[in-house]
Amino acid sequence: MKLIFEKLLPGSEEGFTFKEIRSRRFSCPWHLTNVCGQRCRHCYDRSAREELSWEEAEKVLESLGEFCRRHQVRPQVSLTGGDPLCSPHFWRVYQEVARRGWEVSVLGKRGLEPSHLRPAC
Repeated sequence: MKLIFEKLLPGSEEGFTFKEIRSRRFSCPWHLTNVCGQRCRHCYDRSAREELSWEEAEKVLESLGEFCRRHQVRPQVSLTGGDPLCSPHFWRVYQEVARRGWEVSVLGKRGLEPSHLRPAC
Protein backbone atom coordinates (compact mmCIF):
# COMPACT_ATOMS: atom_id res chain seq x y z
CA MET A 1 0.00 0.00 0.00
CA LYS A 2 1.56 3.29 -1.03
CA LEU A 3 0.83 6.69 -2.42
CA ILE A 4 2.58 8.04 -5.45
CA PHE A 5 3.03 11.77 -5.80
CA GLU A 6 3.05 13.20 -9.27
CA LYS A 7 4.39 16.62 -10.17
CA LEU A 8 1.77 18.98 -11.52
CA LEU A 9 2.21 21.44 -14.33
CA PRO A 10 4.30 24.53 -13.53
CA GLY A 11 2.31 27.14 -11.65
CA SER A 12 0.49 24.63 -9.47
CA GLU A 13 0.00 25.97 -5.97
CA GLU A 14 0.53 22.62 -4.26
CA GLY A 15 3.25 21.26 -6.57
CA PHE A 16 1.88 17.71 -6.46
CA THR A 17 -1.25 15.66 -6.63
CA PHE A 18 -2.20 12.35 -5.12
CA LYS A 19 -2.41 9.32 -7.37
CA GLU A 20 -3.89 6.41 -5.52
CA ILE A 21 -2.68 2.83 -5.89
CA ARG A 22 -4.43 1.36 -2.73
CA SER A 23 -3.85 4.35 -0.56
CA ARG A 24 -4.03 4.41 3.19
CA ARG A 25 -6.23 7.10 4.70
CA PHE A 26 -5.74 9.33 7.70
CA SER A 27 -9.04 10.42 9.23
CA CYS A 28 -9.00 13.88 10.78
CA PRO A 29 -12.14 14.95 12.65
CA TRP A 30 -11.94 18.76 12.94
CA HIS A 31 -14.08 20.29 15.66
CA LEU A 32 -14.58 23.76 14.12
CA THR A 33 -16.79 25.30 16.77
CA ASN A 34 -18.79 24.61 19.90
CA VAL A 35 -21.51 27.01 18.80
CA CYS A 36 -24.83 25.26 18.33
CA GLY A 37 -28.45 26.34 18.48
CA GLN A 38 -29.57 23.03 19.99
CA ARG A 39 -29.16 21.81 23.54
CA CYS A 40 -28.93 18.05 23.12
CA ARG A 41 -28.81 16.13 26.38
CA HIS A 42 -26.19 13.77 24.99
CA CYS A 43 -23.81 16.56 23.90
CA TYR A 44 -20.31 15.79 25.13
CA ASP A 45 -18.86 19.32 25.06
CA ARG A 46 -20.67 22.59 25.66
CA SER A 47 -17.64 24.47 26.92
CA ALA A 48 -16.88 27.92 25.60
CA ARG A 49 -13.61 28.04 23.73
CA GLU A 50 -11.95 30.38 21.32
CA GLU A 51 -12.18 29.42 17.66
CA LEU A 52 -9.22 29.46 15.30
CA SER A 53 -8.71 32.45 13.05
CA TRP A 54 -8.63 31.81 9.30
CA GLU A 55 -4.82 32.19 9.39
CA GLU A 56 -4.58 29.54 12.12
CA ALA A 57 -6.93 27.25 10.18
CA GLU A 58 -4.67 27.58 7.11
CA LYS A 59 -1.70 26.51 9.25
CA VAL A 60 -3.66 23.45 10.41
CA LEU A 61 -4.33 22.53 6.77
CA GLU A 62 -0.65 22.98 5.88
CA SER A 63 0.41 20.84 8.85
CA LEU A 64 -2.11 18.15 7.94
CA GLY A 65 -0.88 18.12 4.34
CA GLU A 66 2.75 17.83 5.45
CA PHE A 67 1.91 15.05 7.93
CA CYS A 68 0.05 13.08 5.24
CA ARG A 69 2.87 13.51 2.70
CA ARG A 70 5.46 12.40 5.24
CA HIS A 71 3.46 9.32 6.24
CA GLN A 72 2.17 8.61 2.74
CA VAL A 73 -1.49 8.64 3.72
CA ARG A 74 -4.45 10.33 2.08
CA PRO A 75 -6.30 12.85 4.29
CA GLN A 76 -10.00 12.50 5.01
CA VAL A 77 -11.32 15.53 6.90
CA SER A 78 -14.61 15.44 8.82
CA LEU A 79 -15.80 18.93 9.77
CA THR A 80 -17.73 18.76 13.01
CA GLY A 81 -18.48 20.80 16.07
CA GLY A 82 -21.28 21.88 17.89
CA ASP A 83 -22.80 22.83 14.53
CA PRO A 84 -19.92 23.17 12.03
CA LEU A 85 -22.07 25.39 9.80
CA CYS A 86 -21.99 27.99 12.59
CA SER A 87 -18.24 28.43 12.25
CA PRO A 88 -17.36 31.72 10.52
CA HIS A 89 -14.75 29.83 8.51
CA PHE A 90 -16.81 26.76 7.62
CA TRP A 91 -17.15 27.50 3.90
CA ARG A 92 -13.53 28.58 3.46
CA VAL A 93 -12.23 25.48 5.25
CA TYR A 94 -14.60 23.22 3.30
CA GLN A 95 -13.60 24.76 -0.03
CA GLU A 96 -9.89 24.61 0.76
CA VAL A 97 -10.07 20.95 1.78
CA ALA A 98 -11.96 20.16 -1.44
CA ARG A 99 -9.54 22.26 -3.54
CA ARG A 100 -6.65 20.18 -2.25
CA GLY A 101 -8.44 17.06 -3.46
CA TRP A 102 -8.90 15.63 0.02
CA GLU A 103 -12.00 13.75 1.06
CA VAL A 104 -14.30 15.94 3.12
CA SER A 105 -17.45 15.24 5.09
CA VAL A 106 -19.65 17.29 7.38
CA LEU A 107 -20.78 15.78 10.67
CA GLY A 108 -23.48 17.87 12.22
CA LYS A 109 -26.80 17.73 13.96
CA ARG A 110 -28.88 18.47 10.90
CA GLY A 111 -28.85 17.77 7.21
CA LEU A 112 -27.67 20.16 4.55
CA GLU A 113 -31.14 21.04 3.33
CA PRO A 114 -31.15 24.44 1.58
CA SER A 115 -33.03 26.07 4.48
CA HIS A 116 -30.16 25.14 6.82
CA LEU A 117 -27.24 26.44 4.79
CA ARG A 118 -27.29 29.73 6.69
CA PRO A 119 -28.18 28.64 10.25
CA ALA A 120 -29.10 31.10 12.95
CA CYS A 121 -26.23 30.44 15.34
